Amino acid sequence: MDLHDLIFSSISYISIVIEKIITELMDDIRENVSVLTLLAEVLCLLDMIVNSFAHMISTKPVDRYTRPEFTGNKIDHFYKYFVHQ
Repeated sequence: MDLHDLIFSSISYISIVIEKIITELMDDIRENVSVLTLLAEVLCLLDMIVNSFAHMISTKPVDRYTRPEFTGNKIDHFYKYFVHQ
């Protein structure tokens, strides 16, 4: 067996192993695509909330911004400060 045959054999083996690994990875991704979709939706909502908060803070005069108070399980203060102002 010369060097050329050895290289060709190694490349063939590597391509077979890579194809097997990629196939297994794609199968795992297909099984969990619903979780990945949900994660993408959650990240989009979080991004929207953070950006809207940043926009509200940046467009409001400094003396008009009031820090919300969160107490107990009520979100009345959050609604009062962020929705009505």
